[in-house]
Amino acid sequence: MDRDRAFEVFEMIREAQPALRGSESRASVERLEREEADIEAALDWLRRNGEAEIALELGALLQAFWFTAGRTRQGASLLVELLAAPETKARTPSRARAAFAAGELFFRQEGGSDQARSLYQEALSIAEELDDWQAVRRALVGLARATLRAGDYERVRALGERGRALAREHGDREAEWLPLHMQAASARMRGDHPRAWELYRESVALARELKNDMREAGELHNMGWLALHDGDPAQAKSLFRQAAEITLRLNSVYMLPYCVLDFAAVADAEGLALEAATLLGAAAARFQADGVVPDPDDQAEQERLIASVRAALSDQDFKRAWDEGAKLDASSVLGTCVG
Repeated sequence: MDRDRAFEVFEMIREAQPALRGSESRASVERLEREEADIEAALDWLRRNGEAEIALELGALLQAFWFTAGRTRQGASLLVELLAAPETKARTPSRARAAFAAGELFFRQEGGSDQARSLYQEALSIAEELDDWQAVRRALVGLARATLRAGDYERVRALGERGRALAREHGDREAEWLPLHMQAASARMRGDHPRAWELYRESVALARELKNDMREAGELHNMGWLALHDGDPAQAKSLFRQAAEITLRLNSVYMLPYCVLDFAAVADAEGLALEAATLLGAAAARFQADGVVPDPDDQAEQERLIASVRAALSDQDFKRAWDEGAKLDASSVLGTCVG
């Protein structure tokens, strides 16, 4: 590894960001996996050769690759090592971005919430020192998600409100969406369904205004669960179907297991316990293959759904159906559900 190659790797990862976060994410990951040895070597070379800020920027950019490739543990470990190096200790915007990225990777792991919360808090502290409102807003959203997993829903609401107020103060509609999403999640988990419906509808409208189909799909999925708990399985199925159609069209790696989980809930509501168990197994296998745990609100739904399906089946039937589902391709399963 030399300087030219290290900076070439940096540019390669920077230019790959739109693809990693869009419908071409899987193809982009496959291309980058072929460069993985050089990527890690570049991260190390930059840190050791007077380019610590570029190393931190590269580490932050790599978060999307590690997440999409299902390598959250590997990425988190490399970022923690980078953040612990003497060369990267200055409280700079780059360190704040790398700390936030590490928090995102820990948040997706089983048992990683405490580490995520600590990293989000560091990112917030640096951003506040630097008076970087966008970095403050991002860190507030990260803290809100970690706090949601901890069950402190009132604090989630407060963090979401603060983040959204910052976005409005600066006239940035794009920056409003994630804090608004967290406000809606807080209302849902507090059991305030009227407020949750209001906020999710506002969130869908904003996603459409921003022409962000992935965010729209995510909120349609969340609204489906609200409808299910409000005793309207037909509306839930319609909302889940809309979310799934967008997910399949965009080939979204992220949303895929959530949508399979949605149809497991529909099957359970329709009294099809064996089908629900099969879909639960397919969703769980995909989450595991991606190296992530579901978001906190969805994890709670998943646990309740498993308990419901288990109660309807013998242990043997549940395990057989779950194991059969785990062998299936989640994308094909979802296509069958929608079709």
